[in-house]
Amino acid sequence: MFLKRLCKKCLVAYGLFLVFLVLSIGTDLSATGFWVEQTLSDFSGGSVLCDSDEGCLVYTRNNTDVILVFDVNRGDWLKIDMGTSQSFCEAVTKGNVVFARTDSLLFGYSATLQEWDTITFTGDYMTGITYYSECGRNLACFVTQSYVYVFDADLGYWQTYDYGLPVDFTGGSVWVADTYIGMKLSIPYPGEPKNIVYSGLVHNFNKIELGVHQPSPVTEYGFAGWFNIDYDGVNYRFVGYSAATNQFDVVSYALGNNEGPISLTGAGTLTADMFTTRVFGFRHIVPNTSVTTNWYGFDTRRGAWDHEQRFYDWTVDHYSGNICQAGQFSFDNSLFTADASFHFQFYSGIDGVYRDFTPGLIYTSTTASWGGGGTVFCAHDNLNAWGYDVAGNRSSAISLPLDKTSYLCRGEDFAAFTRYETGVDTMITFFYNSNNNSWSSVSAPDHHTTHGTSNEHLYIHRGSGENVVIFYSAHKDLIHKEDFPDDISVYTLLNDEMGWARSANASVLFDALNGSAFTYGFNFDRSSMGTHSAILCNTTAQTVHGYSCLTQNQSEQVIDFEPYFINESGYIGYIDNAYNNTKCYAYNELGDGWVELIPEGSDVATLVGTKTILVARHDRVYAFDPESLTVSVEDDIEEEESPDLLPYKFELFQNYPNPFNPSTTIHYSIPERSHVTLDIFDVSGRRIARLVDSVQESGGHHKEWYGWNKDGAAVSSGVYFYKLRAGKKRITKKMILLK
Repeated sequence: MFLKRLCKKCLVAYGLFLVFLVLSIGTDLSATGFWVEQTLSDFSGGSVLCDSDEGCLVYTRNNTDVILVFDVNRGDWLKIDMGTSQSFCEAVTKGNVVFARTDSLLFGYSATLQEWDTITFTGDYMTGITYYSECGRNLACFVTQSYVYVFDADLGYWQTYDYGLPVDFTGGSVWVADTYIGMKLSIPYPGEPKNIVYSGLVHNFNKIELGVHQPSPVTEYGFAGWFNIDYDGVNYRFVGYSAATNQFDVVSYALGNNEGPISLTGAGTLTADMFTTRVFGFRHIVPNTSVTTNWYGFDTRRGAWDHEQRFYDWTVDHYSGNICQAGQFSFDNSLFTADASFHFQFYSGIDGVYRDFTPGLIYTSTTASWGGGGTVFCAHDNLNAWGYDVAGNRSSAISLPLDKTSYLCRGEDFAAFTRYETGVDTMITFFYNSNNNSWSSVSAPDHHTTHGTSNEHLYIHRGSGENVVIFYSAHKDLIHKEDFPDDISVYTLLNDEMGWARSANASVLFDALNGSAFTYGFNFDRSSMGTHSAILCNTTAQTVHGYSCLTQNQSEQVIDFEPYFINESGYIGYIDNAYNNTKCYAYNELGDGWVELIPEGSDVATLVGTKTILVARHDRVYAFDPESLTVSVEDDIEEEESPDLLPYKFELFQNYPNPFNPSTTIHYSIPERSHVTLDIFDVSGRRIARLVDSVQESGGHHKEWYGWNKDGAAVSSGVYFYKLRAGKKRITKKMILLK
């Protein structure tokens, strides 16, 4: 049985205030948000099930007929009556999906559409499978021995697929990515695995009877893998799947004499924004004469295998074969010319092209190193270094001072290593930035044995002893050096776009997104750093400081208690005073402010998501709404029009995704045929783009924005406003572009 309801966005208690609130582009549209309370009078007893991830919260109990969902796009609690008491055993949320299940029922909520749906499932649990259920950012799935059930946030309802469980099934696995669901079913040797998929882009299922094992790491937009047919070491099958087309591409390959697979090095702990590419290869050897290679590369965005065959004369080239997986490309570093010069080979998943380079580096086992990140490659020998921008197909080289090199770090778009020399109390850290194909460097006291740490776009190194800390932002290609006193302890930490170095007398916060550094005269030991914001507690002065790397604003709040629980996970932070807290604050990076809450009742749970917070008490729950006032109803709307009816007539939804890069979709609806404009403004109130300027019929509409201005140029990261006008009615909302 299906139950489906459309959850219209409604104005809550501040609706009447909004009618009289005059907001116009060019004025301050930021808001501090507020706490939204919901009583639990519909619940009596039972174990609490609740979760928080990005912009959604879910609350229910294991024996009840009610489930509560909070969505920052709605700005209020949605109480859903299931009709009869349910035995809830799971309630989770991630991204735009809320997923819950009972012993017979599946529930899904879409924050994209603000719709929910339920379905009664059939079949026993899948004994032996890794996961019976999984919730992703846009998709949720549940698997029984009869069906695959998928909830798609873009559709707002469940879909069912009879996948055909093999009689001799022995096990399998399920993995959920942002754009697709993958599943593997295994049967005993010499049986071959089956793959079942669901594309969140095409919104449909597909399967291949002769498939591959689960890839590692899980790639975005699809997957690619290989299988040795009959386990004979001779016959191979390559299977690639792209969610963009919901199609498989299959290649078969049979080994000849003196031929074998080329060794593969996995991505491991490689830091990259995206993993989209897989490469496999074979090598045929005529001893001491020649080597012939066949490479097969697959990028999940392009959806087809790219084949390359190469021939090497053994008297000129020495090729041993070693394919290394990176984010959006793969490389082989095992080819050397007769004079031991490197000859690097690359497969770019971006354009499907194989390329090779001889940058003049000489291989020796003690002085040469190389590595690849998401779209960057770097290598060096004893005298020179070479960096390669895979996305732009460009490279640059430099000569190196000093005579030794330490650990090579690589992120999504940069690589870093340190040069030093015995007897010299100076080290130089070099950075290659693939965004602008350039090198930069910084000198510090010699502490090359202390390795730097890095993520996709940020690098931190602390010298042990002299306490010189080096920060590097790949976004801005900017180096910041901070010299702490030698006789104190300094600790470093990085998280996504932010990093810090803290000590007893002073601490430094570094914003890699903007390349900014801020010094504070206290220790960050009672602080928390999220992906784009931080809460910094000064317990001596009884103040807390919030910093937003989206707006680059800082805000201070005086507190009258000792901080107990401090959490900053993304764009929203939280601080309270003690267990069973009697006072707490939300820090809203999206609105640059602190919002106090004095909750009633005894404490049950507190969960901090990236854009909202759940404070659960014994008789009520509180949700933090960070964007509660970002909708503006301007003064030319007639005051006598009922605010409760506005969303049903004229509505502008929160863009998705938000924050976004590189594109986002804006949905809206109009009640009657009208001339419609949809404009984008920057924070100064200047209109930078017009997306819609036409007469449109009543109903729902949507438009995608690719982050371009009216001249077709890409705009920078930051806060933007989008404004819908139809007739005399106008609504404005806020969105965030991150690069």
